[in-house]
Amino acid sequence: MTALPDILFFSTGDLRQLFDLPPVQDFDPERFAGVETTIAASGMLAAAVLRPLVLHRRERQRHCCCC
Repeated sequence: MTALPDILFFSTGDLRQLFDLPPVQDFDPERFAGVETTIAASGMLAAAVLRPLVLHRRERQRHCCCC
């Protein structure tokens, strides 16, 4: 099945195949896995850092005598 050029132009697909352009960067599975691992570890670190702050605020609100 072929698509019309105007449909290809407004789609989110890869136009490099249409114009026979080389890829911008070569795909390296090891590098991709490393980047994904770094992103996941950063998210876990951020959650670990924010957790005590959130729990401390809840604890202060629970012991507030004016609520």
